[in-house]
Amino acid sequence: MWRDNQGSGKQDLWRDSAQYADALRLHRQAFALFQQLGDRDGEAYALKDIGNVQEDQGHYADALQSYEQSLATSQQIGDQSLAAKTAASIQRVQLHLHQPPSPSPQPSPTASLPKVRAS
Repeated sequence: MWRDNQGSGKQDLWRDSAQYADALRLHRQAFALFQQLGDRDGEAYALKDIGNVQEDQGHYADALQSYEQSLATSQQIGDQSLAAKTAASIQRVQLHLHQPPSPSPQPSPTASLPKVRAS
């Protein structure tokens, strides 16, 4: 977040960098606590948040790893909303890395329909 207000741009850049470092540290602490508690949902959200900070910093390869871990966890626990949001983040980061986007995880259109037995 670069701002240049009468020569104070470097100071703002340093402050924003410090805020990113604090955010990353706190999200990693949250992830560790969720792991200790066995809260898989919390782990998935913390990993997504870590990826968000890494992406904002321009650390796209790191963000991609965090997002992929979040996606895997959210799929394991069945959080389709988080999985969809994380898949979109993965595709956005892949564009920054000049990688072809991976296909979005799509639930089967018949997955939630009840099975009907033919008579």
